[in-house]
Amino acid sequence: MISLKDIEVKCKDCGRAFVIRRSEQEYYRQRKFPLPTHCPLCRKKRKKLRDKEQQIQSDRLWKERKKADAITFDQELHGIHRDPIWHP
Repeated sequence: MISLKDIEVKCKDCGRAFVIRRSEQEYYRQRKFPLPTHCPLCRKKRKKLRDKEQQIQSDRLWKERKKADAITFDQELHGIHRDPIWHP
């Protein structure tokens, strides 16, 4: 077993030093994740930004789908009225 010690790392975004505890290192090692390169505050900001971007994308897709459904419904509705059986 590897003997881990707390390590101090400089954040890639803000430049502040932060400590990665032994328990955190073990967590990342067990999951085969790389150690964090951003401090907890910057990671939180990045996650918040990513979540906001995903919500914007989701909202945009929902609006496009709703618009497409309305167009399809409208075409079906008008298609019935243009049917030669109803309008010779």
